[in-house]
Amino acid sequence: DIGPAAALFDGECVKGACSATDISDFMSEFVEPLRLERMLEAMVSILVTIVLHQLGGLPATSRWFTHTHTPVPSSASTTPRVDRATTPSTSPDAELEMHDVIRLTSVYGMGWVIWVLWMAAVAGQWCFTLTAFILKLEAYFTFEDRHRQCMTELGDGQAVLNVSLPVMGVHPALLVLQISMLVQVATFCAGLQSAGFITNCNVYIWRWASFFTLPLLAMLVGYFLFTLSFVVGAIHHSP
Repeated sequence: DIGPAAALFDGECVKGACSATDISDFMSEFVEPLRLERMLEAMVSILVTIVLHQLGGLPATSRWFTHTHTPVPSSASTTPRVDRATTPSTSPDAELEMHDVIRLTSVYGMGWVIWVLWMAAVAGQWCFTLTAFILKLEAYFTFEDRHRQCMTELGDGQAVLNVSLPVMGVHPALLVLQISMLVQVATFCAGLQSAGFITNCNVYIWRWASFFTLPLLAMLVGYFLFTLSFVVGAIHHSP
C-alpha cells in the first residue's frame, strides 16, 4: 500500500489472491529502473560496455615486418605477399639501394587461434544478451498472466501497466540490452574486417541497427502521436 505499487495493484486483491513477493520482485525489475539514479547507472553501464569492447584492440591474424631489399632470381617465387614501399629515386639501380624496403606479411598461426577464441567470446556475449532480452519480455507477460486480476484498471478495463506496454522496448532495463547487442555486433564486424572477411563493417552495423532499432522507434513515435501522450504529459507534468 506504499509507493507506486499502490497505484498499480489492488491492495486487497494482493493480500488474498496474489503473491506479494512476486509483485515486489516485479517492482524491483521493471519499476525501480525508472528512478533517476538507476537511469544514470544504466547510461554509465552502456559507456563501460563500449570501453571494454574496445580495450586491447583486435587480435592480429598476420604479422607485418620490414627488411632491406635483396634482389632474388625471378624463378624464386616463394616469397610471401609483397607490398612495396619504395623511396623515390632517380638512380636506375634503385632496386638495389639500401633505402628500398619491402613489407612482408605472413600468416600468424597463434594470432588466428586467439582471434577465433575472441570472436567466439563476442558471439557468446551477444547470444547471452539476446537471451536476457527475450527473458525480460517473457517475464513481464508471465507476471501479467498470473497477476492480471490484481492490477489496477482504467475506466475501459485496461490494466494501467498494459497501457504502457507499447513503449516497453525503451524501458531502461531493455534499452541497455539493446545497445549492448549493437556494440557487440559492431565489435564482431570489426573483428571480421580485421581478418579480411569483410571490407566495410559499417554496412553491417547499419543493417543491424535498421533491423532491430528502427521498427522500435517507429512503434514508439506512433504510440506518442496516436495516443497524444506527449500532450497529456505536458499538461500534467510541466512546471
